[in-house]
Amino acid sequence: MKNFFRTSFIVLSLCFVYIYTPQSVFAAQISFVPSSREVSVGQEFYVDVYLDTQGESVNTAGLTITFPETVSYAYSNEGQSIIPLWVENPTEKTAGELSFSGIIPGGFNGYIDPFDTTSRAPGSLIRLYFIPKTTGPISISAKNPEVYRNDGSGTRVAVTYSALSLNATSSTSTVITRPTDTEAPLPFTPVIVTDELLFDGAYVVVFTTKDLGGGIVYYEVRENNGEWVRTTSPYVLKNQKKLSSVSVRAFDRAGNQRLAEAEIPEALQKSSIPVFPLLLGVALLILCAILIYRWKSIQKLMRKK
Repeated sequence: MKNFFRTSFIVLSLCFVYIYTPQSVFAAQISFVPSSREVSVGQEFYVDVYLDTQGESVNTAGLTITFPETVSYAYSNEGQSIIPLWVENPTEKTAGELSFSGIIPGGFNGYIDPFDTTSRAPGSLIRLYFIPKTTGPISISAKNPEVYRNDGSGTRVAVTYSALSLNATSSTSTVITRPTDTEAPLPFTPVIVTDELLFDGAYVVVFTTKDLGGGIVYYEVRENNGEWVRTTSPYVLKNQKKLSSVSVRAFDRAGNQRLAEAEIPEALQKSSIPVFPLLLGVALLILCAILIYRWKSIQKLMRKK
């Protein structure tokens, strides 16, 4: 009997330890998938940057991509990215370092794998294009990755990654031929907002869209049918009191464009006097002037008599 209770106690203790001891530490994974591991000098190649959340939901991601001086950064394509709202578009602030970050409203926990429903497939963060300048090995890696849980507290999670190794040759066998892009960027809706904590409470227009071809290159904003201004989102409106229209154009790398109109908040809508009441008022004034003139004329005739 003593042995029974002793054995039961040990088994229960082990179960307790197993249940309340974390079985694994969640760590997101950054991976790089190149168009080819053999690239050619002077020819574009791309690297897809993927995020594997290991099934956990995350809503913010950002990192710095590092690359050697033997290659130059060309441009990026966010058309297939899981990030719809970019806080920082890919920018080479320092030679050999490309930084970007964005927000994923609602979170992302991976794509459902049709061949394995028990696991989730990683999502694309961005596609980056580079051009080798000389022959030799190329190493592309990550730096200062930041990924945050979609848990309402913004809990930062650990991130693992491995550098990507490529080789540049003088061969032209790996030339990338891009199809002609005739499609405009995807439809979008600019939104005019104001917040006392941002831009001193000024009205700004917020906008973003994607392009499935060569990617978005720039945006232009126009107020009250005035001049187009090249800018980024959010854009502080110059007219903070009265607006009749705010238009936004998105341009892709091929020159295709998408035009969108923002809804003007009631507080900014330009007031105008209706035409009919204005004409009626003018007509009444003219009629009154005629009546006064006729009355004065009759008074003069009566005095003469």
